[in-house]
Amino acid sequence: MAMARQHLNQPAGARAALEKAVEILEAKLPKLESGDLGELWGDWIIAHVLLREAKMLIEEPPVSNPDDPKSKD
Repeated sequence: MAMARQHLNQPAGARAALEKAVEILEAKLPKLESGDLGELWGDWIIAHVLLREAKMLIEEPPVSNPDDPKSKD
């Protein structure tokens, strides 16, 4: 949801959805330090990869591409 809202140019909604995602992951998923991610360890990996991608998209400033005509003055 956070990445979709970011792509729809809704930064406040994207940040709110990202915060909610972090809350859910911290509350519901096993911690890596526990040594046991459970039977659905693949889902654990996917959730963390998607969270990392969303954080990079929403929290990091966009990188300008010098070859992109839209980024030139």
